[in-house]
Amino acid sequence: NEQLFSRLKKLDPICAKKIDAKNRRRLIRALEVCLKTDLPFSQLRQKDKPLFNTLQIGISVPKKELERKIDSRVNDMIKQGLIEEVKILKKQYLDCHSHESRRYPVRYGNPRLKSTISTMDPRICGDNNSNKTTLKLPAFSGIGYQEIIQYLQNKISLEQAIKLIKQHTKQYAKRQMTWFKRDPRIHWVTKYAEVEKLVKDFLEK
Repeated sequence: NEQLFSRLKKLDPICAKKIDAKNRRRLIRALEVCLKTDLPFSQLRQKDKPLFNTLQIGISVPKKELERKIDSRVNDMIKQGLIEEVKILKKQYLDCHSHESRRYPVRYGNPRLKSTISTMDPRICGDNNSNKTTLKLPAFSGIGYQEIIQYLQNKISLEQAIKLIKQHTKQYAKRQMTWFKRDPRIHWVTKYAEVEKLVKDFLEK
């Protein structure tokens, strides 16, 4: 990642200041855009004037009610087969038994990018001797997968896994709300009547 970040700083210093230096996928994406277009990624991401006048409405939910809904949703995920789903993914991608299967090739079309990125990326399985598994594939980045895999590896109990999923989901929801609250275009409501009034006023403009 340090090599990728160093190259991005040279090609697009503005983007390098904003991007997460530890996020390999975003670093690669930014470099791909820079190298394929010969333009800074930050320049291409600049927002143009909206084509349409829109009304954005956000539903404000009390914290306790939101947490109750999250708990209920996680319980439903478990009942509807999350564990079986993760078992299938784990068997397909993580249960590696040979040296060859511990690595998979990362293919990039741009030859200039290949000089920066290793063509063999150990993101699926760790060393057999250490019995460590790296779970950096996009398929395992979602909340719920990491926790259930830990349960399947007998590192934590199912009860602990469910508790962690709920905890991480609530933390994610909090980050989402912080993000959306920064957007001045969003009208926050708590009642349906407020929505009706906003829509009516918007259409009458």
